[in-house]
Amino acid sequence: MGGSYQKLVLRFVVMARTCLALLLMMVPRTAPAESDFWAEVRRPGIGAYRQSIAEGRVLFEQRRLRESLDAFDRAARALADDPEGHLWRGNVLNELGRWREAIDAWERARELEPSLLDDRDHTFQMAITFSRVLDFPRAVAEYERLIPRLEAADGDELRAVVFANCAESLMAQGPDHLGAAVRYYRRSLEHTPDYKLAHWGLAVALDRQGSDVEARAEARRALEGDEQMMALVTGGVFFVPDYEIHWYRALGFEALGQREPALGEWRSYLAMGGATGPWADRLRQLDAASTQPNQAVTRSRGASRHPSGAPRARAEDEPRERPRETGP
Repeated sequence: MGGSYQKLVLRFVVMARTCLALLLMMVPRTAPAESDFWAEVRRPGIGAYRQSIAEGRVLFEQRRLRESLDAFDRAARALADDPEGHLWRGNVLNELGRWREAIDAWERARELEPSLLDDRDHTFQMAITFSRVLDFPRAVAEYERLIPRLEAADGDELRAVVFANCAESLMAQGPDHLGAAVRYYRRSLEHTPDYKLAHWGLAVALDRQGSDVEARAEARRALEGDEQMMALVTGGVFFVPDYEIHWYRALGFEALGQREPALGEWRSYLAMGGATGPWADRLRQLDAASTQPNQAVTRSRGASRHPSGAPRARAEDEPRERPRETGP
């Protein structure tokens, strides 16, 4: 399954926990109290800032994202040196799929409030978003800062998701990182042995290393109780690029001994983008094998195993996960 691989599952739709705890009431537009008066004297714009933050939060909870963004834009303009407006702008931009802008806003918030670097929810979401823009080295850096900050109360499922997502971001960087990716997948499975997305990721990493037999064994573990491979398409799982899923499905069908469906998945993988990578020779070999009806699907031992795509997992309904997950 050639291609840089990353699975992202949104384990939580992460918006800094401090911002999500309560739905705030709109701040009434009444004459300010004396304390507000002096606050305005000390920090011109604080009144408009607080009003815009309160409005933006309410609109965000109502999923009126564009209006919410307008409110947080006003807040950031009113007090450009306060991190909360920038943090909220990043949260909304991320929800709108404007990931690079979200990263810029979050990085500005971090400059103003360095303690955000220690916030686990924020770090997790930043890692996911770096993966979405294919900046895998920075995604790994975020996960590796997050890992030692995980607490016992976070539970094994969350740890499994974080380790698996980090593994995916490593694998996405190519063959030189496959060994580290395998180690992280195994650490994920130490915490949650039945975590299917970690089994899938490990299967793909082993396959790309050339460990065909072990890769198929892992794929069979991933398929236990799920021969339809629903773990790859449910629970917020997504792939980067989209066609990476065909590598996983091809490996799954091979593990099931279903030759024709496996060939179809390999062809789809290459036709949708993999044909420009190092797996074109493999497709030709599989096509050649398809002319021999009684021959089982064979693995190309000589093909260059260089990833070119990447999937990622989520973190909401189950260990967020899978081809890539999101969120502590």
